[in-house]
Amino acid sequence: MDIRIGIMVPVWGRHRLAAASLEWNRRALERAGAEVVGVVVGSEGAKSKAVAEKAGFEYVEHKNQPLGAKCMAAVPTLQAADCDAVMWLGSDDFISQAYADFVVEKIDEGYQAISHRSCCFYNGNDRVYHARFITGVGATVSTALLDNLRWKMFDPTLTKYLDRSFKELVWDKANPAYVITDCLYKNHIVPILDVKTDENMWSMRAMRKIVKLDHRPANVFLDTHFRGLRKKLERITVTKQTDK
Repeated sequence: MDIRIGIMVPVWGRHRLAAASLEWNRRALERAGAEVVGVVVGSEGAKSKAVAEKAGFEYVEHKNQPLGAKCMAAVPTLQAADCDAVMWLGSDDFISQAYADFVVEKIDEGYQAISHRSCCFYNGNDRVYHARFITGVGATVSTALLDNLRWKMFDPTLTKYLDRSFKELVWDKANPAYVITDCLYKNHIVPILDVKTDENMWSMRAMRKIVKLDHRPANVFLDTHFRGLRKKLERITVTKQTDK
């Protein structure tokens, strides 16, 4: 297996959390057997550039809004990197090793896109929450498909709702595509974790209004599916969100 995967990550603030996310996700994909080309698009000059370079990522500077244009700013670097696929992640997202292994396997099998319809959320308290809904976090698309679509991954005018834009512009055109309907389904457990702080665009409070959340004990879940991450997050000073 000789797979090269690009990672596209927009960064704004929360530098210690972003640094932990970049390093964690790069290493997970490398352990899965992939060569990784990471691209951070930042908007804070030397601060965000330092975070990217320390994690071994390329850096592109772009204004923070519109967010669609900011994400698209990573495209020229990724196009030049001769990747087999590109994964889209936020700077507060952590993929499990199981998900990294799964993505590399499916790209090697010839799937044009891999995504899921559920995600896990952690806000620094004693619970991890799980919600079932369409999300672009961790979505991975073959560059063969992106070439056909002229790399139009997002509407550059958008300031939010990038998941919907990605689905319409890319995901709906993928064939074959693999959808994980539930990342915690029976023995098919390949979770992705979104760490929430008070600086998030989408708070836990806002999410409760649009999706049903179930939960499980944080320590057991993190130590089972994200071994070593709980201690990393404990060392990062974040403002915990209320669960309500």
